[in-house]
Amino acid sequence: MTDGAGSGSILVTGASGFIGRAVIKALIEAGHRPRALVRNRSGVAALRALGAEVFRGSLAQPGDSLDGVETVVN
Repeated sequence: MTDGAGSGSILVTGASGFIGRAVIKALIEAGHRPRALVRNRSGVAALRALGAEVFRGSLAQPGDSLDGVETVVN
């Protein structure tokens, strides 16, 4: 994964929701390539189209979404 703007990886939970999607968009506009953690498939295509790396899971079962992540936005 490519880190944006010289910073570590950022994971956004609830990324397919209204606020999460706005956070993803703002991070991308700031030069980051955030990771998006989603519980279901709704909104995944839109997140990928924005440029986010999408992971399916939850905070209880994040899988490998946290590998190399320095910041979590929840």
